[in-house]
Amino acid sequence: MTNEWLKDGFNQTQITLFGLLAYNLFGCEFAPDPTTDWSGVIRESFYQGVHLIAFQRCNELELSDEARNEIRTLLRKYLMRNLRINQQHTAIHRIMTENGIPYCILKGAASAFYYPDPFQRAMGDVDFFVHERDHERAEQLLLDNGFLIPDQVKDYHTVFVKDSCKFEMHKELSGIPKGEMGDRIRACRETLTEDAILTSGADAVFMRPSPFHHGLILLLHTQLHLFNEGIGLRHLCDWAVFVNSMTDEAFRETFEKPLRSLGMWRFACILGLASHIGLGLPYRSWMGDPEADRELACSILLDFLEGGNFGVKDKSRSRVYESRLFSDESKSQVGNALHTVNEWLWEKWPLTGKCPLLLPFGWVYYFCRRTVLVIKGEKKRIRIRKTVKNSKKRQRIYRKIRLFHNDTD
Repeated sequence: MTNEWLKDGFNQTQITLFGLLAYNLFGCEFAPDPTTDWSGVIRESFYQGVHLIAFQRCNELELSDEARNEIRTLLRKYLMRNLRINQQHTAIHRIMTENGIPYCILKGAASAFYYPDPFQRAMGDVDFFVHERDHERAEQLLLDNGFLIPDQVKDYHTVFVKDSCKFEMHKELSGIPKGEMGDRIRACRETLTEDAILTSGADAVFMRPSPFHHGLILLLHTQLHLFNEGIGLRHLCDWAVFVNSMTDEAFRETFEKPLRSLGMWRFACILGLASHIGLGLPYRSWMGDPEADRELACSILLDFLEGGNFGVKDKSRSRVYESRLFSDESKSQVGNALHTVNEWLWEKWPLTGKCPLLLPFGWVYYFCRRTVLVIKGEKKRIRIRKTVKNSKKRQRIYRKIRLFHNDTD
């Protein structure tokens, strides 16, 4: 793939990876540069969680025998993992349906359904939604079927493990904001299981979300992780193949009005344009003016690349600290930083919530504790100046998206 827009701001490794993805997902022409560092491309593909897509047709690439054999070995390993996780989707379906519990898969096999080959999508955890009213009974059923709960139960989901696989049973969608927009989104998800579609394919049987709910889930999940620790190109690929399954008219009819009211329409359009630029997704009219939004879409692409799949490239977790500095637009960066520390203290020491006078002692403790862990090598040092600078840069990008700002005409 040759795209003039990628020449500024992206290195050769990134451009080659984009070319591979566009070639395998949308049939775009691909002519790699003869000087391509294939070991770097392979490494980046794993950082981004797109190795199964990028090297699906590795036999057609001019690779060394060593690199080709390495890729083949890794692909076989991850394809077997996909097969095992697909079987776990079927197990969840059997348990829930046999006991009359409505449920719906979130991402995972539901996202893979839209790929040219479902096995292209690297699978992670098995995430599924069960309404809160059914949560307790579903939890007991899973325990009765040999599932274990290794971790503390979270506010919005319960984590299980079985057969080396991780399962997350959600009673809430991740990424829902606070306030009025959060209430509107919860109203939309009330029919999630009711509208779910029985699906069979890729050696799995499961209930997938309706197109509207699937799009909403992808957007919520993407913004949550992109604006925090980071999220890889795998999730941008999920969005690209999904929107490619719909005509322009169907996409607008399904999404434009509700997403405008939820403050997510512009985000959907920018992700579409980023997919067009980076992944070769055919341009659609709903993406808006490519010239006007090109810089923003390319900035978002770089943000995907910098974080990697769930922040795997950010060893110091600096992106998390950056996001904390602009998490609330009504507060200054210092105010956001203090609020983040306060939230940690309220969780660890509930007494500080009842007696705010104790908070300054907690701040001192937090600072000293962090310093000791850095000295011992258990934590990376926070580069404050760089973190503040990057935070401001990312904040400028995200403000242009106007996420969760009502955009109804």
